[in-house]
Amino acid sequence: MPVPSTADADLGETGRVAPGMRFPPETVAALSAHPRFPEAARRVAQCLLSLYRGNRLLNQLVNDRGRFLLAFLLLHFHYSRRPDDPQSGLTAGRVVETCVTHGICSRGRAKALLMLMRVAGYIAPAPDAADRRYRVLVPTERLIALHHDRWRCQFEAMALVLPEAATALTLLERPAFAPAFLRPLVAHFMAGNRVIDYSPELSGFIDRNAGFLILMSLLLAGDPEQPERPAAISISGLARRFGVSRAHVLKFLRDAAEEGLIAREGHGAEQIRLLPRFLAAMHSFIASAFLFNALAAREAIDATAGAA
Repeated sequence: MPVPSTADADLGETGRVAPGMRFPPETVAALSAHPRFPEAARRVAQCLLSLYRGNRLLNQLVNDRGRFLLAFLLLHFHYSRRPDDPQSGLTAGRVVETCVTHGICSRGRAKALLMLMRVAGYIAPAPDAADRRYRVLVPTERLIALHHDRWRCQFEAMALVLPEAATALTLLERPAFAPAFLRPLVAHFMAGNRVIDYSPELSGFIDRNAGFLILMSLLLAGDPEQPERPAAISISGLARRFGVSRAHVLKFLRDAAEEGLIAREGHGAEQIRLLPRFLAAMHSFIASAFLFNALAAREAIDATAGAA
């Protein structure tokens, strides 16, 4: 199902963008041009890859970007629960409908994902659900801790280029922070904003199985000082790490070369060279993600300060 269209918006002095509006291209470009941005991009890639927990069955049900979206939707729905409304909060039906409406995955896959997340200990039935007609769920401490680790990782990298991230780090563990941080992120998602829209060159790769993870791995393969120098990469290593086939990784690299994102070099094409188009697209992708997170962090900082 197509998502709603977006339009360019003027950030103004506050740096806030209403749901359904877009960051101007010059704003994304300006952040990408920050002297420390390449360092921040590599740092967030390293950290997110270090947090990756593979599951071959989950990989077959939905791609890594879909799992990421689903996980933060689960937390948002949980935090939005109202005691006087049994249909609010995190319910199986709400999750399934959101997955279908916003193109995350099919109804059947969404139900299977919820089942697997229960088995894995990420969600559980709500012990205090008064109306058993609604399958109310709650995130476990395991899922909450995973998200806090991910946010800490992102904010530490963002702090190199965006000052509000450093403030967010000091408030991350306060109870008011997570609900306020998730609200604007989910509002933008529901309105049709997607980080990939800022890097259309990657659209044919990001939703492939382990696509996000392979792209981040390619970014890190480049030399920090001279990212366009040829670098060795292990196709078998990537396949093992991310639970995909060697043929899947090989096709990914071949297609990336055909799209002018990388060049494959050396005997047996065992080396890659990151081309300017790849670096620009990845930096734009990460910069736009930073901007959305910074926007949400500002609202969370305000809400947390008000709750203190």
